[in-house]
Amino acid sequence: MKKLSVLLTILSLLMITHGAIAQNSVTDHSVINKSNDLVLNDLKFECKQSMTSLDTKQITLQDNVAIKTDKFECKDASKAIFDQTCKKLTVYNCKSFSFHGEIVMSIDKKIENIIEYTLGDNKLFIN
Repeated sequence: MKKLSVLLTILSLLMITHGAIAQNSVTDHSVINKSNDLVLNDLKFECKQSMTSLDTKQITLQDNVAIKTDKFECKDASKAIFDQTCKKLTVYNCKSFSFHGEIVMSIDKKIENIIEYTLGDNKLFIN
């Protein structure tokens, strides 16, 4: 009888622990550590690593990022963040890009190699 009560106690503790782990296993983002080809809102992404935040609705792309839309194309960027709420794309350290529209540069400050583009817009901002 004592063995049965010890066994039931251990089993109960395991069930409680499993329940606690299961509740904490859902996080605000998921990471994919492989080569990705994604198409979202007429926007095509290619990268080696991506992370999606469910809280902020942002997709972060890293490592050899390539992006293509009908007006904007970028190759070999180190990082890009796409905000799904406002459809804004921010690209960091892009080595080459092309854009069909107006390019706006801020000449009063140092250029940090950051490109900002909102899908469907005719302006591209370089900071």
